Amino acid sequence: MVDPDGELYIISKVDGGRGKLYHIPKEAWVESSHRYQLSGGVEIPTPDHGRGPVAGDISPNGQEVLIKTYHKIFYWNVGHRRDYVAALMAPPTQVPYIQEHQGESVCWDPNGSGYYTISEGTSEALHYYKRLS
Repeated sequence: MVDPDGELYIISKVDGGRGKLYHIPKEAWVESSHRYQLSGGVEIPTPDHGRGPVAGDISPNGQEVLIKTYHKIFYWNVGHRRDYVAALMAPPTQVPYIQEHQGESVCWDPNGSGYYTISEGTSEALHYYKRLS
């Protein structure tokens, strides 16, 4: 996930249905030959009965996050501070999602007025969910 300032956040699956969030600052991308060592990371709960995250995206304004598990999508309002770690530790709101065969992607539309999902495979349907509020 990339925020509007170019900061990179990687969330990976770990045992027990939790995600582990890593932050790579934009300064790490200044030189193409530069290596950045990931360390630590913060475990993020994903309330989907032991199913960890498979996708995520930060809204165009940087104030909202979507995290997708195989069966659900969760939403966090991060606010102006953009403290993603603190926000993802709070309980999320579940948002609409049509179950897909092997859905492993989610992304905001360019205006932040909705989000897309699509399943892996050939000729899969692209689903759009318009924001209700």
